[in-house]
Amino acid sequence: MNALPPLLALLMTAGPALSLSCIRPDPVRSYQQAADAEEVYLLVTGTLSHDPGSVPPKPEDGQSATMPATLTGAFLNADRFEGAFAAPVTVSLDCVASWCGQMPEPSAEVLAFLQETPTGYALSLGPCGGWMFVDPTEAQIERVVACHTGGDCAVED
Repeated sequence: MNALPPLLALLMTAGPALSLSCIRPDPVRSYQQAADAEEVYLLVTGTLSHDPGSVPPKPEDGQSATMPATLTGAFLNADRFEGAFAAPVTVSLDCVASWCGQMPEPSAEVLAFLQETPTGYALSLGPCGGWMFVDPTEAQIERVVACHTGGDCAVED
């Protein structure tokens, strides 16, 4: 019985629980955001390779950590993913409070929205996702191509 009052005091003084609310990532939504952005993006399907030992420790809230990777595959050309692509990519793992973007397994198949920068390609992985889709389905890829070519750009709920 003596333990009950301190436990109640601890529960009563604890701060509010924090949670992160994210909109479900959708490749067509990401396509629309990239198309509307001032920055230039290149859409690539392929293999994202990295050294698992190079994954940096979790950064502080609001910070990011970067790591090198290589993306090999095909970029979205006029009406399909057909242009050969192989380039280094700087991956940024971004955090909000205690939630951070996650690097996929080495050699993961991805659909990635690469930002073109003066120093090369960058891929931002935040806690809510959206700029990279691991193991994209054929349907997801077809939806992005359809939107890109002036077809249906409906976002799945």
